[in-house]
Amino acid sequence: DDNEEWSALLDAITNSTEFPQTFKLVVTSRDFPDIRSALSGISHELAISTGTDASAESKSDIEVFFRSKLAGSPRASYWLSGDILPQLVDRAAGSFIWAKMFAGLVELNAHGRLEDIDIATGDTPGSTENVDVLYAKVLVETFGQLPEKERDSSRILLSTLVLAEDPLHRETLESLPFNGLYRNQAHQSAKTILDGLSSIITVDKNLRVRIPHKSFSDFYLSRSRCQKAMEQLNLPTKEQHAYLMREQDDQGNLAIACLQWMCNTLTFNTYGISSSHVLNSKIPQLEDEDHTLVYACRYWGEHLKHTTRDNSFCAQAQLLLRIFFHQKVLFWLEILSLAKAVTSAEKSLMATAREFLEGYDDDLAAFADDVLEFVTDFKYPITEAASHIYISALPFSPSNSRIFQVYAPQFPNLFSVTSGRREDWGDAPVTGNGHDSVVQSVCFFQDGSRLASASWDKTVRIWDSETGNATSPPFKHDSSVYCMAVSPDRQLIASGDENGALSIWDRETGARKLNLTGAHNYVIWSVAFSPDGSRFVTGSNDNTVKVWDTASGELCIGPLTGHTGHVNSVVFSPDGTLIASGSFDKTIQIWDSTSDKSHVESLVGHTSSVFCLAFTADGQFVASGSSDKTIRLWNAIHGFTQTSIIQSGSVVHSISFSPKSEILASGHKDGSLHFWDLRAGELHQLCNPIHGHTNEVMSIAFSPDGLLLASGSDDKSTKIWTMPTSTT
Repeated sequence: DDNEEWSALLDAITNSTEFPQTFKLVVTSRDFPDIRSALSGISHELAISTGTDASAESKSDIEVFFRSKLAGSPRASYWLSGDILPQLVDRAAGSFIWAKMFAGLVELNAHGRLEDIDIATGDTPGSTENVDVLYAKVLVETFGQLPEKERDSSRILLSTLVLAEDPLHRETLESLPFNGLYRNQAHQSAKTILDGLSSIITVDKNLRVRIPHKSFSDFYLSRSRCQKAMEQLNLPTKEQHAYLMREQDDQGNLAIACLQWMCNTLTFNTYGISSSHVLNSKIPQLEDEDHTLVYACRYWGEHLKHTTRDNSFCAQAQLLLRIFFHQKVLFWLEILSLAKAVTSAEKSLMATAREFLEGYDDDLAAFADDVLEFVTDFKYPITEAASHIYISALPFSPSNSRIFQVYAPQFPNLFSVTSGRREDWGDAPVTGNGHDSVVQSVCFFQDGSRLASASWDKTVRIWDSETGNATSPPFKHDSSVYCMAVSPDRQLIASGDENGALSIWDRETGARKLNLTGAHNYVIWSVAFSPDGSRFVTGSNDNTVKVWDTASGELCIGPLTGHTGHVNSVVFSPDGTLIASGSFDKTIQIWDSTSDKSHVESLVGHTSSVFCLAFTADGQFVASGSSDKTIRLWNAIHGFTQTSIIQSGSVVHSISFSPKSEILASGHKDGSLHFWDLRAGELHQLCNPIHGHTNEVMSIAFSPDGLLLASGSDDKSTKIWTMPTSTT
């Protein structure tokens, strides 16, 4: 997650080049390779060196800082003297973190001298090693004189601050029921670390406790760095243990504290909301009410995920989780709904059911999976209003589901569903696991019994739609396969790869009937057969569209040049007379498929790359999906006018119409599958999204009878979903 967020931040900064020229963005950072790579071509760089290369200007700034910070010290005249101050400036070597830490040590040892503080400087002034020793010195000065119990409780709270998923409110730090730590102990220990570590830890105006310098968190999370720094302070190995983080134990301590707080605090309508008709948007932000409960509800699963699996801890966690799932889980969802954090429920349950409970308590793991189905199915109404947990979600849950059987009897005034109730959650999808990389394309054969998939692992594979088993050896390319299509007569597979090569395969024998090396100059992103199978069309990174003869492999039409960016998607109209192509240039181009001279129309509306296209079965509409997170519907009968725009909430990688074109399915970057109703001539959301992939959905396809939907993902899997009859 952190890597994804970091990449997203760099992308956002890079995209700032699209701002008006009057906007200037100033970015300060460490000189890391990924930052330099992302920004070097679009920015003017000013390097401010530290260490032995620290500039005179940097040293001057450090001197001003020391004069300001040490002026109030009882021995200010000593620290700011002509002998000592230059030594401090040289040792800081342009590093403000070092300077701030040293000033903090002076506060802790107000009447000391430079040799009393005894800083081991390391080989390089201002180096990471040097700062590590300072951090270790501050820890020893702060905790060293404390009684053993108070020192241990202070260490627990410091670990809690470093491991916290969000900056903790001071009240939360003092309230969470850590093992063996009473409220008055927590209050005193919090005061100790906030006072003693003021050079490391800050408390903002909202009483959020923060560690501004990531370098300290990195140091404290690295046991080897901590031990090395303490060795330089000549601290005996036996004593070092009192200061070191015990990450798995401390994560477990946090998880247990969160679970205990929830089990002791959560009740029905915890915050006494007066009416079930009030939307969450009309209720004050919950963090203002109970910081501790909100934190516990959001992050208990994240902490549980990183804990040890020793018997003592598992037994304690199991007891609390049994209380939580059997008595508190709906009240937990209330809090997450009001805190606008329902997605945290999915993360917590995934971590709990699939990584902690499985193999230890399978019955409880099954209950957690059942609750995950509940959250996934009713995510939208629960997000809108906490009351919908009881008004719509619980009453309409399947009668055999664990959550309905356990909780429905506790609420006798629920709506009664007299007919049409499901007995069970939807069937789990059939999964094909054979690819070793991204599954970029999926397509059913005409009879629906087989499914083909293409992957970056350089192969095309064929699967049994019922079992998910491979039915033949893989068809192998020399480079990653980016697109694939099955001919209408079910006999041929066309596939295009990263090198611009196009292959035609015999489905039955696996023989390569055509091998068009150099079909395009770069990656072939998309391929589609004409309705009669006599031709196929390709779109490529070389910005062109080409039409080929299936039998001979000869170029029939093209290259068609109208796009100014990579061509991501190509598709024939149902009657074969038109070709639509979508591109990185944000446009859709319509071509006459019978002539390389006939450009029909340019469709402009998307604000980012067009990734996917699909015609309805009657040719009346063409749908498009984009990285601008919209799906647009264009009327092909009336001049390709735009008739509908849907905000989907996530980048749209792939779309597919059901056989009657009443339903449009879409696959998204967030791993979800969405379904849209076209029966009124415009797109409307049909139901809640479904989830099953753990990464981006790259391609989807309906089976010819509409009873199945296939999806291929960045998680390397191919899934085959059974569709409700209403979608066929």
